[in-house]
Amino acid sequence: MKHLRFSKFDVVRHALLILFAISIIFPVIWFLRMAFMTRFEAVSVPPKLFWWPTLDYVIGSITGYVPATGGTYAGGALAGFEPLPRFLMNNLIICGCTTIITLLLSIPAAYSLARVPFKHNETVFFFMLTTRMGPPISFAFPFYFMMYSLKLIDTYPGIIMVYVFMNTAFTVWVLRGFFEAIPIELEEAARVDGLTQLQTFMKISVPLCIPGVIVTAILTFIFSWNEYLFSSILTYDAAKTVQVILPLYLAGIEQIWPMLAAGALNTFIISFSLWIIGRRYLMRGLILK
Repeated sequence: MKHLRFSKFDVVRHALLILFAISIIFPVIWFLRMAFMTRFEAVSVPPKLFWWPTLDYVIGSITGYVPATGGTYAGGALAGFEPLPRFLMNNLIICGCTTIITLLLSIPAAYSLARVPFKHNETVFFFMLTTRMGPPISFAFPFYFMMYSLKLIDTYPGIIMVYVFMNTAFTVWVLRGFFEAIPIELEEAARVDGLTQLQTFMKISVPLCIPGVIVTAILTFIFSWNEYLFSSILTYDAAKTVQVILPLYLAGIEQIWPMLAAGALNTFIISFSLWIIGRRYLMRGLILK
């Protein structure tokens, strides 16, 4: 067997990478562990390193039947604690529609910027990217007044329109790189065989770019899923997302940290599951990129 040899530089580099990874992962694990604690164990001083796990708050965040004390049920839900399924469904509807609409707009736009020469091509692309250069809060009030005038406050179409606007520039930028990575000779050969520009786009370019489209779809969905600012401003009940409802778990008289941690855990599971399902396409897309 061939022995591996590591220089001192390799050892130091790997040690620093491990410490860096721990510094990122540890706070997340430390917070999520509270989902399996009682309300008193979660805020105990000194912190408990060993405890008897409970699923009371994980189940309670879904059912709305939250324990009023410790780790036992006390006959009802606490005031102000709304179950997450309704808000998770809002997230799925809003993020799913945002992803689909954004891709329908971005795929032809990215292909045009990558393959169709026209005057001021790069200028159009630059001004498209400027929508991502400013801080999101600078768009908040214009969006609010626009949606208020259109009577789209606290509606699915209103928040979806905003999410599409904020994500389109990013998806066009990513997809443009994927289309440019496809050898131009393949499209030229298709044109020689009699295909039109549109047929070449539909039958050659888009199928070859499917891994990139899936990568972009996953990233767009996750960005929309984690968005908080616009959802907190443009929704208040019917279209409220889970990212807005979670901080409210600490806003009332009963500040129960395990409830917040349980809600965050349930939210994380959905986005993590999406990554698990699409990780094969994600790697293929990154290699193509």
